[in-house]
Amino acid sequence: MIYNYSCEINKQTDTYVYLSCSNFKKNIKLLEKRFSFKFPKGLVEHFSGEKNKVSSFLINKKTFIIAKVNETKCSKNDLDIILRKVCHIIKTEKKITSVNIILTPIKEYIRYQVLKVIHNNYFFIKYKDHETTTKKITFCAVNKLKNIVLNSIKEAEIINDMRDMVNEPGNIMNSKYFLEYVKTFKETGLKLEIMKKSKLKKEKMNLILAVNSGSKNEPYLLTLKWMPLKNKKPIVLLGKGVTFDSGGMNIKYGDFTDMKTDMTGAAAVFALLRFCALNKIKKNVIAVMPLVENMINEKAHRPGDVIKSHSGKNVEITNTDAEGRLILADSLSYSKKLNPRCLIDVATLTGQAGSIFDRLSIVVLGNNKSLIKKYEECGEEMNEKVWELPLWNEFRKNLDSQIADIQNSSKSSAGVINAAMFLQEFVPPKVDWMHVDIAGVSYDKQSGATGYSILSLYDLLTKI
Repeated sequence: MIYNYSCEINKQTDTYVYLSCSNFKKNIKLLEKRFSFKFPKGLVEHFSGEKNKVSSFLINKKTFIIAKVNETKCSKNDLDIILRKVCHIIKTEKKITSVNIILTPIKEYIRYQVLKVIHNNYFFIKYKDHETTTKKITFCAVNKLKNIVLNSIKEAEIINDMRDMVNEPGNIMNSKYFLEYVKTFKETGLKLEIMKKSKLKKEKMNLILAVNSGSKNEPYLLTLKWMPLKNKKPIVLLGKGVTFDSGGMNIKYGDFTDMKTDMTGAAAVFALLRFCALNKIKKNVIAVMPLVENMINEKAHRPGDVIKSHSGKNVEITNTDAEGRLILADSLSYSKKLNPRCLIDVATLTGQAGSIFDRLSIVVLGNNKSLIKKYEECGEEMNEKVWELPLWNEFRKNLDSQIADIQNSSKSSAGVINAAMFLQEFVPPKVDWMHVDIAGVSYDKQSGATGYSILSLYDLLTKI
């Protein structure tokens, strides 16, 4: 797909999309006047009393896709429903090659419409033998909205780049490939620091090293910085970067082809730093991305091993498939050197985060109610569901170890909470922290990586 902007409707285009959220009858007449034709008789009556309805018409060899959004009160959720339907037609109809989308002219919804059109037209067929026609989509809006449209196109492409990263197979998207991909970013003002295996050993990042010990691929800790302000503490984002998770010696069962996506957290915080640079936000933001692969060989860490973490705490490994929290634990402890204003970790951490909400919601936990509440508000604003779970002290006993300071997993049924309780042990003292578990929303077996959480998290960055 090729995306651009125009303040004029191009009458040479083969397809037109009209998104109506008010004055449907009046605007249909204006559209007829502009194109010097009449829509089929009864069109207005066809949409009467309906909301979030889409119909397409072939008139004078041109396709018109008419979408009537809920006119009582337009919302991002209604636009989302409509745009999924519209984009399905654009993607699946082979005759459509060029499209003018006449955006709903409400300034607060312009960015969202552009983001969702590009999101819904995404596909990943890099490894399929296929023939595709490059389709050109032009967003039509008044000239004063041009900059919003063009910037929104760039934001959407950053999200789709992130989705490409997640959809890559594990034999391609290993730690080295991830590193090289990060090096290709075009946004100015970002500074990348790379911690290789030798430095990880020197820094005593033993949990990261342990998780990667069964892999032939090298581990890394990447730190990407956006620091436009002097003498201001940064917001530090941490992203789980397990490029493939076999479960280690506690090997997974059933179909786990989607475990190539266990680096989604790292890809998400990388995208967020690109957002910061693109929009030049006046906040210092740092992304920390531990990159490992959880595999099995004679060097792999074992259930029952005790490993001394970066923080100095000794961790008993009771489950090698609880590896994400291990690499985040070392990263959280290490983040103290960055003098964080607050910490936000993003991870596909627990399968339970998906099952308890039927894969509909991001799960959050943390030590600061105000930060969590702000994120819930951002989720509502960006039409991404966010729900908090408690971190009651009573859960800590589930991680008690008889031979070490703490164990990394428990047989308790509170899997999401136990994982966050483990992470909390490694948060530097007196630092606000929020754990964002995206395991339930970040990937769909049919359509692939979703990019879910990036919009709400970026909105949060702008407000804290």
